[in-house]
Amino acid sequence: ATVTRGATQVGPLAPTLFIEQFGLNPYLNLQYSYQHQKWSITTGFTWMRMGPKYLDLLSSRIDDYSRTYYLVPVLAGYQIPLGKASRIVFQGGVEMGLQNQSVNAFPNQLGMQANIAFGTTIAWKALQRGTRLHFGTMNVSGNPVIDFHHYGLTVFLGVRLWDEARCKARLSKG
Repeated sequence: ATVTRGATQVGPLAPTLFIEQFGLNPYLNLQYSYQHQKWSITTGFTWMRMGPKYLDLLSSRIDDYSRTYYLVPVLAGYQIPLGKASRIVFQGGVEMGLQNQSVNAFPNQLGMQANIAFGTTIAWKALQRGTRLHFGTMNVSGNPVIDFHHYGLTVFLGVRLWDEARCKARLSKG
């Protein structure tokens, strides 16, 4: 799940007339990591929703500024062993892809998106859990006057389905 909020206010009266709503959004990530000693490069596919909802106090309407993102991350990582079967991995890099929105705030928009991402993963055997910060670098409002960026914190639990290093080790044993 991704906890998100908007980075900038919309209009000069936003602090007094709008209440920002925090919420959980869906997140799906399929990834492949290449590891060499303690270093890794990770890529894959990410599908997520990111962005806030605001409660307009004047009209009692909820404005949805969230968007769906289809991203390809490229992250460099450094891992530190925490024992025989566990490790912690620090990652950083970029996420590039498309953003799509079909909600009341900015209807029917499709555009490019670039995020800067940093995260930490703790792995124990095949289980992985971690966090990732996503910082949107592009204006998602569709209006050059309104500078609106999304950012969010992803908290995830994952399972490693295939480990190339373990497969190579088993093959070399015969």
